[in-house]
This record gives sequence, C-alpha cells and structure tokens, in this order.
Amino acid sequence: MSDGSIPLGRRDAGIAIGLALVMLLCGSVRMAPGVCGSFHDDAIYVSTASALASGQGYRLVDVPGAPLQTKYPILYPAILSVIWYVWPSFPANLLAMQAVTLLFGAATVAMGYLYLVRFGYFSRAIAASAGVICATAPYFLYFAVQTMAEMPFALLSIVALWGVESYLLRPDMGKRKQFAWGAALALPFLCRTIGATLIVAGLGVLLFHRRPLRWYTAGTVCAALGWIMWSLAGRGIWDTNPVDGYYTDYLGCWSSTGVSLVGRVFSKNLLMTAHGSAELPFEGLSAAMAAVLGRGYTNVLIIIAGLAPWLTMIPDLRRGRALAWMLAASLGAMLVWSWPPYRFLVPIMPFLAAYLLHAPATILPAPSAQRRWRVAGVLVVIVIVLANCGLLARHALEVRRTGFLLARLTDAPVDWSSYERTFAWLRQNSKPQDVIAAGLDSMVALYTDRRAVRPFVYDPGPLFYGDGPPELQTPQKLADILKAYQPRYLVESPMPGFMEEQPLARVLNELRQLYPGWLVVAHRDADPRFVVFELDATHEP
Repeated sequence: MSDGSIPLGRRDAGIAIGLALVMLLCGSVRMAPGVCGSFHDDAIYVSTASALASGQGYRLVDVPGAPLQTKYPILYPAILSVIWYVWPSFPANLLAMQAVTLLFGAATVAMGYLYLVRFGYFSRAIAASAGVICATAPYFLYFAVQTMAEMPFALLSIVALWGVESYLLRPDMGKRKQFAWGAALALPFLCRTIGATLIVAGLGVLLFHRRPLRWYTAGTVCAALGWIMWSLAGRGIWDTNPVDGYYTDYLGCWSSTGVSLVGRVFSKNLLMTAHGSAELPFEGLSAAMAAVLGRGYTNVLIIIAGLAPWLTMIPDLRRGRALAWMLAASLGAMLVWSWPPYRFLVPIMPFLAAYLLHAPATILPAPSAQRRWRVAGVLVVIVIVLANCGLLARHALEVRRTGFLLARLTDAPVDWSSYERTFAWLRQNSKPQDVIAAGLDSMVALYTDRRAVRPFVYDPGPLFYGDGPPELQTPQKLADILKAYQPRYLVESPMPGFMEEQPLARVLNELRQLYPGWLVVAHRDADPRFVVFELDATHEP
C-alpha cells in the first residue's frame, strides 16, 4: 500500500467493466423476479416509492394512518419512484426496480476497484480479487437483487470517499468544487442513516490533514439539513406508541433498547462483526469448511480471520487515510447499534475483502520467496471464487424450485406460490379500508393493497442478545395491540431469516388459548404454515 495516487488506464477500465459484468451475471442468477418483502424493508422502500410517484408525499401508505416516513432517508425511494411513475403496474414493475438496484451493485464493484487503485490502497491484483469475490458472494448478491438501499449506499460512499481523496490531493481546490464534494459527502446519509458516520470520518480526515473546511462543510450541511429536519418529525413517537415508533422513530427505537444493553451489544456485535468480515465474502468456502470441520470449529477460524482486515488497516488509520477512517467510523456505529451487524457489513465488503487479502503480505518472508506466495494467493482466490459460485448455484436452484429468495440456505424453505395464494384470498375477502396484522406486514400490504401492521413491539434484547428467553411479548400485550389497531385479519406465515417467527407463533397460540373464539381460522393454505385468522369482535376481550 502507498499514500500516492496512481493514474488509471485502459487496463483499469477493462477490469472494472469485467467486474461489473460478473456482478450482473451472478445477480441475474440470484434474483427472484416479482418477490418483495422477504426482508421487510424492501417492501417499505417500494411502498414509499409508490406514495411519492402518486403524489401522496413521503409517507408509509402501507401502515394504518399513513404516517410520514421519518425513519429511512428519501434518496433511494425517490429513485424507485421514477420507475413507479413511468411504469405504475405492480408487481410487473418490480423487475425494473430490482434491475436498477443490481446496476448499482455492478457499479459498486467496478468503482470500488477503481477507487482502491486510483488512490494507492492496494495493487490491481488485490483490488480486482476483492471485487470478483464480492461479485460472486451469495449474501452480497442477496442485497443487490432486492429493492434494498445497500448497493446505492455503497456506490455513493465510494463517490463521497473519492471527493475527500481528491481534496487531499489538491489542497488548492476551488470553493465551488469544495462545496460540490461536500454535498457529495452527505449523499450516503441521504440513502442510509449510517451514512452519518461517513460525514464524521470525511470531515475528520480533512481536519487531520489541515484542509480548510468552510466550503466543504457548507456543502455537506446544505445537502443533509433537509433530511435531518424532516426526520425530527418522528422523534418521540416511540415513547407514546412503540408499534408506530418502529416504523418512524429510529433514534427512539435505539435509545429505548440500546442504552440498557450497550455492554452486551458491544461484545456480541464485536464477535459478529469479526465473523461477518470474513464469512460474508468467503461464504462458499465457509460452508464447505463447516461441512468438513463442523460449524463450531469453522466459526472460530472465521472469527480469527475476520479480525485481520481491521488490524491490517491500523497503519492507514494512523496516517489519516480516508478509507480506513470511514471503516473505523462504521465499526463504531455497528458496535453500539442494537442490531446484528451483518447487513451493515455488506456495503463495505469490497474494502474489507481487500484488506483481508492484503493481510498475509504484512507477514510475507523475504522477497526471494514472494513469487511462490503470489502463486499461492492466486490459487486461494480461485478456490474462494469457485466455492462462492458453487453456493450461488445452489441458491439459484432453490429460487427456481420455490420462486422465493432466501438469504441463507439454512433458512427454512418456502414456496412463493403459498404467499401468492394467501394474498389472493385476502384481496377477495377483505375491503380496501380493512387493516391486516402480520409478521411480514409490509409484504402483505404491498401485494393486497391493504394497510398492515406488525402486532408486536421490537425488542432486540431477548431476540439477539440473550436478555431473557427469546420471546416477543406477553399474550396480553398482543391483545392490547390488536385491540388498538382493530385488524380484520391476522396472517401467520413463514418468516425465513427472522428471529421473530417462532416467538410470534408461540404468543399467538397462547393468545388463542387465553381468549377462545376471538381468532377464528378463516383460511389455511396447502402449506399449513400459512393461516389467516379472522378477529371476531363478539369475543374481543
């Protein structure tokens, strides 16, 4: 690694285009056309895009009361709203939204390579290897083929970093360019809230290198201030109504659960971050190792390997390098945020993979033996990519068999046709003004054109951090929520990848035993995991 810039040439352009094409090819294999809501947030992004396109404003039109969307920044839904406005036919237009998100992913691996080479972080070989590993990693692709903000956020983060690096190289940059690059520094924040860490890191690096900050900061503030003011409208909603607060009050949600768990969150998220830093890019190899060594031994090895990129970047931190500061700021946020950090690792995976591949170079023997190590490194990268492709092929077969997109093959399989039959029944047997309660509420709302709500309060303590048994809430609390929102139906269905699925099923069963006759089975799919309950008002407690 070096601190100097390196001119980019045709070879670099060719490698970047090649990485983008690999990403597009692998993404097309990973995609489940027409499926939205499997991650919950993906359906929220689409519903808010439809609200923007139809002139209803930036609102959660899928939630009872259609509150203002003050939790997720507007930039990505605004991009999707253009597609909805041009092609307002859902779910046919969903494929275009998924394709645009995949294009963001392809641009991310291409620009990530160019950034790492241009600003002298790694050799072309390491930068290209990191790109192709990510482009074939199933979990990275999972976020690239859904209507999720990770890929646009990743691309905008690279643009923001490019601006910081450019100012470091050209201290005589004019005021207008400083202002423009300062505005670019705020773009990741307008896509995902964790982008605030990039603002702190970017301005911190410029201050570290004694660059004038007046115009740069002015551009950042002007770009970010509007969303900051808008999001403040949701502050305090969690305190009065945690069900609504989950959709609208990001800080309220964290402060109500994260402060009391800060020690447990920090320690467990540290382990999960180390694990994810190596397991996510090397997912195929990790799965193969687990089949041979067992999951326990594999996890120990993965955690040790996952510490390598963070330790390797320490010299760059000391030198005030922008990328290392951005990654460190992201790490700080992940360690205190009461949510498993795997999703937050996805946008920075190309950089973590590069640092991880570079780690052995810090302990290489004398130059006379380096040629053999380089050959060994090439072989290792080939093995990693082939293992990723093998796991990706298994995912593709699962998608073709079920029509549904799983984040992990270890999640319980489910056929998309079961969801579709349930949606069709709800559309035929409900009125437009009816409210539906469901664990996958955003998915139900999107495909039934009815408003839906999650009938539980989010509490990460028992779900993720061992703060008591993994339960959601008491049956009485569930009853109170149902009475408050008065849904006509409650949908029980598989929630692959969600810790809430089994606790919700248990508390629902307890509620039916406590108040017999209130929840009556109105529809049961051929897959018995799909049940629609009708709430009988005459038996309401």
